[in-house]
Amino acid sequence: MEGYNMKLTDKIHLLKLDFTINLNLNKKIERFVNCIIIFGKKITLIDTGTKNNSEYIFSYIKENGRDISEVETVILSHSHPDHIGSAAEIKKTTGCRILAHDEEKSWIENIEIQNKERPVPNFFDLANKSVKIDTFLEDGQEIRTDENI
Repeated sequence: MEGYNMKLTDKIHLLKLDFTINLNLNKKIERFVNCIIIFGKKITLIDTGTKNNSEYIFSYIKENGRDISEVETVILSHSHPDHIGSAAEIKKTTGCRILAHDEEKSWIENIEIQNKERPVPNFFDLANKSVKIDTFLEDGQEIRTDENI
């Protein structure tokens, strides 16, 4: 996977995850999305990239001396397919909890509705599974992911 990884602090890392939107056989749009990994006592992810990003995220976690079983929380900043695409796979693999704003519920928990209401070319190449939100976030809410974070 192309892109870059950036260590913002010892505990906060940013992954740039590249993906392609295929408009037709001859036209593609190259894009990227960021995933933030917070390495505390447990691991918190902010956004998960597209449906094929979970293995890259897991690999990065292992390269940093941690285990994917330590992923406790995924915070979804919003419901677009490039931000939620690997959430279902990460939750299935790690048993983590998913946090998101309640106004994003219908599009995160039912991607069929999202695809119908906001069609993106080849939507299901970006996100192919819905995921249940475990905890709803409120506007302005402070989230403590770990001590002093």
